[in-house]
Amino acid sequence: MNSSLKVFCPVGRLSGDYGAQFYNEVSCSLEYTGTNVLINLQEVTFIDLPTLGMMLKLYKKAQVYQAGFALCSATPPVQALLELTGLDKVVEIFENLAEAYGEPPGVSTASSSENDVCE
Repeated sequence: MNSSLKVFCPVGRLSGDYGAQFYNEVSCSLEYTGTNVLINLQEVTFIDLPTLGMMLKLYKKAQVYQAGFALCSATPPVQALLELTGLDKVVEIFENLAEAYGEPPGVSTASSSENDVCE
């Protein structure tokens, strides 16, 4: 992903009202800035099916705005759900932030980068 990147870091269960609120935040970011979106799933313990559907909508919206859309750092239960639903075949999923930023193995992403700020 390129330097024009907005990172979102949801926490806990990404479902129900929280899932809808998260969708609205990312959707507004795409509409108003058109920047690439990276969703860091490191702190997400669960995603319900409606929210997975919203992730797919966000991916499609990013395509309309010619912006990148990717996920990273999925926890094992979330990764299993992404694979079970086939979303991992549609949306690019990086193992961690460093991989998303295109850094070689063993090089850590600078935490002072403006792009690391989670919304």
